[in-house]
Amino acid sequence: MKRKGRVVISALALSFMFAIQGVKAEAANPLEYTGPQLDPYKAIEAEINFGVTGSEIEEEDGWTRKVIRLEKGDYFQVNDVNFDKGLSKITINARGDEAAIVEIRRDKPDGRKLGDVKISQKSSYANYACPTEDIFGKNNVYFVCTLGTCYIDAWKADGTQDKKPLTEADINKPPVVVNPYDIVETETMENGGGFYERNGVEYSPISEEKMVCIKNVMFSRMLKGFEINARTRYYDTVMEIHLDDPESEPIAKALIRSPEFSTSIAYTSETVSGMHDVYFTVNNPVDFDYWKALDNPRVKENPVITEPTEPEQPEEPKQPEQTEVPTEPEQPEQPQEPETSPKPELDLQGSINEWDGGYQINFTLTNNSDKPKSGWKITMGKVDINIANSWCVNVDEDDDLYMITPQDWNSTLAPGQTIEFGVSGKGTLNEDTVRYMIE
Repeated sequence: MKRKGRVVISALALSFMFAIQGVKAEAANPLEYTGPQLDPYKAIEAEINFGVTGSEIEEEDGWTRKVIRLEKGDYFQVNDVNFDKGLSKITINARGDEAAIVEIRRDKPDGRKLGDVKISQKSSYANYACPTEDIFGKNNVYFVCTLGTCYIDAWKADGTQDKKPLTEADINKPPVVVNPYDIVETETMENGGGFYERNGVEYSPISEEKMVCIKNVMFSRMLKGFEINARTRYYDTVMEIHLDDPESEPIAKALIRSPEFSTSIAYTSETVSGMHDVYFTVNNPVDFDYWKALDNPRVKENPVITEPTEPEQPEEPKQPEQTEVPTEPEQPEQPQEPETSPKPELDLQGSINEWDGGYQINFTLTNNSDKPKSGWKITMGKVDINIANSWCVNVDEDDDLYMITPQDWNSTLAPGQTIEFGVSGKGTLNEDTVRYMIE
């Protein structure tokens, strides 16, 4: 059974642990004693810590291995770690009851994040490493579990003294440009990772407090929306897409409801072009597989305009050798009347009005055929509209669609008959974003 609560280790125990680990007692000057400092470039056992919110337990596979068990929200801290050689990587020896993430943070549990280690679901211990931000000197380090359950045995750091210095070519290297019209896997994005797999699908879990981001995305074509492949356990999960700033107004929203991986479409009415950083945020936990941008096929390239040329002058007609008897000139054909587009058999028209702090859409449906029409149905996407009330029709939901059907009294339209009905909702609505289809 897990024991919660902070565990404080006595000064005597710490002195014994420092002796085992072989730390150095250094002084900034002969008159100032800085105390013992841990050497992170040698393996440090997890039980050498200054406090833990998770359970500290003895591992069952042998009396010599002592580990710390962390669940989501748990952490342990290590004080007075001397990074006198800098920091380029941290390696953790651990195993996971399930896929887990341990974030390395500085000074406090929610302090500056140095890196995060992704631990696989395995029954045996293995080494898991992550690159980190560089720090120097004496620091307090926190190991914070943000996903899953894991057992940590030991950890160590790599310094920066052996890192290859950046050359001028590295500094001036152009950024990698991402093509959003091809599939973008989330494990290639910041905060993403291909450390979790199900049925051959690699994905990144993101929670309501996190996001994934990809930089230098070039929108070279007009944007219609985004295709999102993800799954969730929550019925009302919304993924928002932001440009350049995760706190900005979203340019599109996708409704994700399936517990299995499936595709959702997030339409946008924004005009987007050029290079941007793209952020994806969620209100509930989501397993995110991939995304791609959808271009707008209705936008055509500008036609090539050529300068008009002078028409060639006709040749002078030759004089006939003999005078021919003139014939009656042919009468020009009468111009045909332009054809008019036939009206649809069921013609649906709608108008949007502000109403009671929200909007209402008034529809008219006309039967232009010479036969009665029965059993009509209208579908509308939920990403475009939120229906709160309706009149003269029935409104049902089917995944990400609203299904609008007639009531008994108006289910059949006689030839030439027109009926009226409508729906209403909260917020604002743009006519360009409302799409519906009649069957």
